[in-house]
Amino acid sequence: GEADVIELRNNLFIEPGDNYAYLITDANEVVQEVSFEAFMDFEGSGLEEQRVYGIHYDGVLNAVIGANRLQTTASGCFTHSGENLFLTIVKTSCTSNFVCEESLTATTNWVTSTAICASDDIEDLVELRNNLFIDPGVNYAYLITDEDEVVIDVSFEGFYDFEGTGPNNLRVYGVHFDGTLSPVIGGDRRETTASGCFTHSGDNLFLTIEKMDCEEIPFECKESLTATVAWVTNVDVCSGDGASDVVLLQNNIMEPVGENYAFLLTDEFENLQEVIRDTIYDFENTGTDQARIYGISFDGELNAQIGENRKNTTASECFIHSGDNLFITINKTAACETSTEDSEEDRISQIRLYPNPSAGEVNISYPIGLEQEIESVTVLDSKGSLIRTLQPSASEFIMNDTGLYFIQFSTADAVITKKLFIN
Repeated sequence: GEADVIELRNNLFIEPGDNYAYLITDANEVVQEVSFEAFMDFEGSGLEEQRVYGIHYDGVLNAVIGANRLQTTASGCFTHSGENLFLTIVKTSCTSNFVCEESLTATTNWVTSTAICASDDIEDLVELRNNLFIDPGVNYAYLITDEDEVVIDVSFEGFYDFEGTGPNNLRVYGVHFDGTLSPVIGGDRRETTASGCFTHSGDNLFLTIEKMDCEEIPFECKESLTATVAWVTNVDVCSGDGASDVVLLQNNIMEPVGENYAFLLTDEFENLQEVIRDTIYDFENTGTDQARIYGISFDGELNAQIGENRKNTTASECFIHSGDNLFITINKTAACETSTEDSEEDRISQIRLYPNPSAGEVNISYPIGLEQEIESVTVLDSKGSLIRTLQPSASEFIMNDTGLYFIQFSTADAVITKKLFIN
């Protein structure tokens, strides 16, 4: 009574349809069905073993149901998969051999204790994990309990919002089960059972949700990698040619720039030139010497020492600089063209977005002939995260949410990023 959907593949990587089909046969190669889909549900197909062969063909397929699969032909060429090159569908009895196992519950980075403020009306979404690597749902659930192991809720999701759950500490246990779970809200978590097997996580293998006063939760400074679009860490620009050299800045801990993260612009000797508190920076008119961009994760007031080694930059609370080798290198003259002809980057820099700012409807204007050379158009938010992809030939699009966006146009030889404001 439950679906037995199996994905069907072939090593030619051909999607079934006009030129490829799967022949469903019995163990004697007698064709029972022909499938032009990449998935097949074998529920209700009996207990006898079945096979799945492939046929690569051209023209019209002539399938002979009830005959040997080799009698299936086509009006054009056709080739059957080899005699021993088939998928076997083994039918077994429906008696479950599912084994329930003890598990450890934890959160991001396998931490088993996390502090939150559950009374500030701000979402406290905590990721829930288990060391069996089972997605919660059919065979795994998280039991949210108090410190006395009394169940207050059951979660079948990989995240749980603890906002509004009161000031007392909570625990998250896991239960690995088969069949139907019968949770006992208000009872001891071990009273939760299932119609099949069930195993609770160990007595000491739980995630602690520590409730704190909002102002007492300390910010945790983290080491980060700084990079630009597509996590590139080496960028060529042509500084001083009159053309904008905007570089998108991001960090791998996804910390927004501002209160707790800043980019440090240095020379190649790590002497601090500027503190950048934005996700973009224009390197036009910044000289021809190589530059670097490091990141600093900090709390409190940032104390930047311009002209000194970037490591002299500190903060009144915690601070961690990105690693010595985790920076963006800005090569100032590598992209300069000596030819009098427009470079590819010059050409795509002439792309216009209008109106800008826009109320939502945006038009794209390309230089003559360039529209056919665009390979991809992507839309990034102010943090540098990809939010959508446009058709390369798109001449207009609509943005529904207000804010700052970056529209990135790519050809085979160059990439340019345009700012777009939606108000």
